[in-house]
Amino acid sequence: MKFQLLEDFLKANLNHLQEAQLSFSNKFINDQQSALLGAKLKNCKHLENLFINLSGNNIGTYGITHIANGIGSCLKLQKLDFTITGFSFIQINSQNHIDSKGAIFLGKNLGLCVNLVSLSINLENNQIGDIGAFNLVKDLNRCKYLQSIELQLLVNQIGDKGAFQLGEGLGKCKNLQNLDLNLSGNNINENGASEFAKGLSKMQELRYLKLDFYGNAIKKQGGYDIGASLRKMTNLQMLHLELSSNQIQCKGASGLGEGIQHCQNLTDLRLYLDSNYIGQKGVQDLFQGIVISRNIKNLILDLNNLNQVYFEDVCKCCKILKNSQNLQTLKFFFNSQQIVDHLKSKQSFSSLKKGLMKSKRLTFLKIYDKLFY
Repeated sequence: MKFQLLEDFLKANLNHLQEAQLSFSNKFINDQQSALLGAKLKNCKHLENLFINLSGNNIGTYGITHIANGIGSCLKLQKLDFTITGFSFIQINSQNHIDSKGAIFLGKNLGLCVNLVSLSINLENNQIGDIGAFNLVKDLNRCKYLQSIELQLLVNQIGDKGAFQLGEGLGKCKNLQNLDLNLSGNNINENGASEFAKGLSKMQELRYLKLDFYGNAIKKQGGYDIGASLRKMTNLQMLHLELSSNQIQCKGASGLGEGIQHCQNLTDLRLYLDSNYIGQKGVQDLFQGIVISRNIKNLILDLNNLNQVYFEDVCKCCKILKNSQNLQTLKFFFNSQQIVDHLKSKQSFSSLKKGLMKSKRLTFLKIYDKLFY
């Protein structure tokens, strides 16, 4: 059942409701109204699927506490999709404010929903910090059936300690198959990335992994350790990794290549490494790992800006990729002026294409803004 007004939800008879979609974004809902929402959720004893969107309201610690208590009362819940972002472009005066205390109550109640199979939480642009990040996931290991987790925690003042504790908590979810974690725009440095990687390495049942660390301060050892954590993920089929605007350098890229080569079931790989000072050796090591992985069909690689990659490097990488017999789709992005100038030459253009001709399965090739197939 779908509700777009809080008033309608509060009036409804929900005793036997199994599925509810509460689309309450940009409704000027405050803490007091949130308390009523939470109290009503406690009556939903048979609820199995719950979607809540509360973005663009005026909800703080008091309100989220009551909502969390309501969610924690839905003991039959199997799927939860909860969005409560902290900023609204539509209504400038409406802004939620979820801090560490709010995240603590939310995490505690999530741990009561022991039948959860799929969990999606969007807390973008709030202020949960390290303590909130830790408490959000620390009890999820109680949810023995949990297979899929999506956490949108971008811009939340999370630092190294929070990253470490997130990895540690998620690493205890033994049956996890799908993980989508967005930590972009936080304050995670090299140590935080390395410690997070320790927890990540324990998630050996993962099939789908999407990590977004855009705009943090992860350096070469952090990038290398994230790559090393992939070595045990032999079941991984899809990997989407966003590390743009960090500084993983050659060592970090080489570590990613070493990790990827152990992922023999990987078919879909997307690496966004814009502005990372990777250099020639790092790029070549990365491509070697991709080829050794064997079964990659779809590859997107973004090496835009400040990566010290030249036309000769692109040609070498294309020659390496010709040994990737299952590659079907390749998108390769960069904006080095030296490479762009070379692509204006028909001779240079054809030499790139020639380097990939032996990839017999390749049906789509795009390098920079040039479409080859």
